[in-house]
Amino acid sequence: MGYLSSDTLTIGSGRGEPVSFPGIALGCSHRTGGKFGEKHVGLIGLGGGPLSLVKQLESQVGGQFYCLVPLSTTDSTASSKINFGRNGVVSGSRTVSTPLIKGRPDALYYLKLEGMSVGSTRVEFRGVSAGVEGNIVIDSGTTLTYLPPDFYSEVESTLATAINGQTTSDPTRTFGLCYSSGSNLQIPTITVHFTGSDVQLPEFNTFIQAEEDLFCFTLVPSSELLIFGNLAQMNFLVGYDLNNNKVSFKPTDCTKHQFN
Repeated sequence: MGYLSSDTLTIGSGRGEPVSFPGIALGCSHRTGGKFGEKHVGLIGLGGGPLSLVKQLESQVGGQFYCLVPLSTTDSTASSKINFGRNGVVSGSRTVSTPLIKGRPDALYYLKLEGMSVGSTRVEFRGVSAGVEGNIVIDSGTTLTYLPPDFYSEVESTLATAINGQTTSDPTRTFGLCYSSGSNLQIPTITVHFTGSDVQLPEFNTFIQAEEDLFCFTLVPSSELLIFGNLAQMNFLVGYDLNNNKVSFKPTDCTKHQFN
């Protein structure tokens, strides 16, 4: 519940001078769902829906990209960054790209997941949704990555075999695969195979310290919407080319990256 109004939006630019956009729709909510802390002042809509900021700036904005700093960073001054505009294109060495697929609802961005590899062992994505063009949502606002239960089980089993450590249970039942934080674990790289691109996820993208002595796998099973979440996107320059309908990934130290 709340109010919908409009105002002039002013943001910084690469030219050094602020740029203003009049007539931008803004919402003020009095009752919201989801998890919001006292430090959270709002949300920016980046999807394809008609009221998203990107959609409202469509004539001026041909793309967007962001760089999410890892949770493990010790640099208290580091912050995640976002860039809008026709220059919001990710390119260069080690950049991989995959088609951006329109689906329903139109506020979401879809990719096609073809499989995952744990080290050198590939697990194919099978099942009803495997043949669908857009079968997984990429979302910067969702923390974990959600996979179909059968596919997740195969990935988890392959990963647990590769790690060969003593597992422990998550008391919150959020995570399916956890270890004691004191364990000397050898975590293999997980490669996510999208159409035309392989995105390699090192340990900090796939495991999180859930509690003081609990180290858990950040991919979890879900029977509902499949999502490639923001923990998996940390330390990547992630670019959305909305004119050419593609998403690009470039491994980047986001604590040091500066936009031009």
